[in-house]
Amino acid sequence: MPNQKEAAPQPKPAPSTDHQSVAQEIRERLEAVLTGQYRELGSSKGGYAARYYEEAQYIMVSLADEMFINLNWAGKEEWEDNLLESLMYNTQDAGDKFFENLDMFLDRGHSSQTTDMAALYLIALGLGFKGKYRDAEYEGTLAKYKERLYRYITSEDPQLLYNQSHLFPESYTNIIGDRQSVQMPNIRTWWISLCVIGVGFVIGSSIIWLHHMQRFSPLVDALQKWAEV
Repeated sequence: MPNQKEAAPQPKPAPSTDHQSVAQEIRERLEAVLTGQYRELGSSKGGYAARYYEEAQYIMVSLADEMFINLNWAGKEEWEDNLLESLMYNTQDAGDKFFENLDMFLDRGHSSQTTDMAALYLIALGLGFKGKYRDAEYEGTLAKYKERLYRYITSEDPQLLYNQSHLFPESYTNIIGDRQSVQMPNIRTWWISLCVIGVGFVIGSSIIWLHHMQRFSPLVDALQKWAEV
C-alpha cells in the first residue's frame, strides 16, 4: 500500500480586515489622547510635570496592552502583533520595564508629591496587570508589590489586601447563603475613583463598539473624558 503523505498543517488564519481596522482605530485613538496630554503638560507646566506624566503614561499604556491581549475578542491577535507600546515607544518590553520602573519608584522613597503615582501603580496591579509575573507561582510577588504600594499611600497595615477584613463588617451580616464576600475598594480618594471609572469606560466602550462597529462615537467621547480626568 503506497505511503500517504500527511496533510500539511493549515496556516493560522489572518485577522480579518474589519478586526484589524477596529484594533488599529482603538489603538490610534488611545495614542492620540495620551500623546496630546503629554504635549499639553510639557508646554504648560514645565519639565517636571512632563516627566511625571511620562511615567504615568507608561503605566496606562502597559495596562491597556495587557487588557486588550488578554480579552477574548476578535482583534486580540492583531493587537498582540501591534502593541500600543510599540506604536508609542517602539518597544515591546512592558512586562519587564513596568516592574523596573516600579522598583525605581519605590527605591526613591516616600514623598507627598508622588502618592498619586503610587496609587496609579496600585490601580494597574489591581486591574490585573501582571507582566512578567503572570504565572501563578508569582502571585506572592505581586501581593508584595501591592502591599508596599498600599503602605506607601496610607502608611497603614494593608489588611484590606487580604481576605481577612472588610471596611464595613456590619454590611455583610445579612447576606443570604454562602456567597463570596465582596470587599470595598482599598483607596477612597475621589480622583482614583474617577480614574478607574475612566479606564473601565474606555475598555467597555471599546468592546461594545466591536459588536456595533457603525457606532464609534461613544469610544471617542470616553477617551476625551478619560483625558480630562
